[in-house]
Amino acid sequence: MKRARSLAGLFLIIIFPFLLVTHYWITDRNAVLRAIYPLQAYVSEVTIDCSPGAPDWLGSIVEHGIWGLRSLSTQVVFIDIDGNVDNCESGWEDGSLFKKVDKDSKFYYGSLTKPITAAALMILNKESKISYDDNVYGYLNVEEKASSDYKLPYITVDDLMKHRSWIVGNIFNLNKASWCPYAVVNPDNYRFNGHGSKDTKYSNLGYCLLGEVLANQMSSDYRKSIDRILNLEGRGIEFANAWNHKGTVQADFRYNDFYGNLNPPSFDYYAISSSAGLVGSAYDYALLVRDLLEMDLDGFFSEKAVECDDSRLRSCYGRAFYVYRCIDGQVYNIKEGYMPGYSGVVVINSRKEIFVWLGNSDTNNAANGVAMEKFIAALSGNGF
Repeated sequence: MKRARSLAGLFLIIIFPFLLVTHYWITDRNAVLRAIYPLQAYVSEVTIDCSPGAPDWLGSIVEHGIWGLRSLSTQVVFIDIDGNVDNCESGWEDGSLFKKVDKDSKFYYGSLTKPITAAALMILNKESKISYDDNVYGYLNVEEKASSDYKLPYITVDDLMKHRSWIVGNIFNLNKASWCPYAVVNPDNYRFNGHGSKDTKYSNLGYCLLGEVLANQMSSDYRKSIDRILNLEGRGIEFANAWNHKGTVQADFRYNDFYGNLNPPSFDYYAISSSAGLVGSAYDYALLVRDLLEMDLDGFFSEKAVECDDSRLRSCYGRAFYVYRCIDGQVYNIKEGYMPGYSGVVVINSRKEIFVWLGNSDTNNAANGVAMEKFIAALSGNGF
């Protein structure tokens, strides 16, 4: 009898919890991973490593990224007003716990690609090869004859850059090919909703079209064109051709309710090249932004917001970044980037100092922006 009770006790103490965890691991793996995140976060904190002489607040921001933005593997880079470059990293490139993230580790940039596309177009504008105010259809060689029941509204390069075209469509398709960049000459593909509004309607499709504007003006495809202008390959920045691009930090899908290792984000990575197609390190991205700021491109950096509420995150888009006024009154140029399993942000202050953060998580409830607002507030509170 005692032996039976001992075995029952053993079952309740050891075996039953194991079976319970196994059950939830099979039925809802992400829920288990979310539940154990705090334990992993404590371990990730131990791995934080900063360059010699880096300000103490930079390491604190890494901690905030681990806990607030829910990314175990991260990079941060800060370029101050004197040109000093400091960096910190946390976590590992994969689940083995052997290869730590360093300043050269690569993440998906997601929409951090867009300011790079915008900068290349600004360089063409500076060389008088495009004009922001021109009708975009001419650059895209859209056929003059529109469909019989639909007239294309007038949209400019500037409309697309500032997300004010209100073009309708999606390039992140799993089972259906996007018409951009493959059939931009066909006017029947273009659809708009609310064109002419002063409000912005964020559009990945709009940046696909801008990529084709760039490609057509350079008489090549987008990838070759932007590399010729900005030497991305020489800077260590690459285009992804798949969801598991070689050499990138392993994605963490625990805060993504759709994509995961069993349902990977198998997009048409060529189609998203100009909007979200790049991979690289925070270090290389920050150096590129520094060089672009030094070029004094028209519209790359916005001094203030116009005709919008800059206290609202993601509301006041300029040609490359959006303007955001933090709760303490500090004004920043910001761009966020997301891909399934990855997130990032670049922040430029009024002194044109640069901060870049990259992480390997979707960030819990990233769409509502609350976590990012707190992250930027923490950055501002540390004197950035």
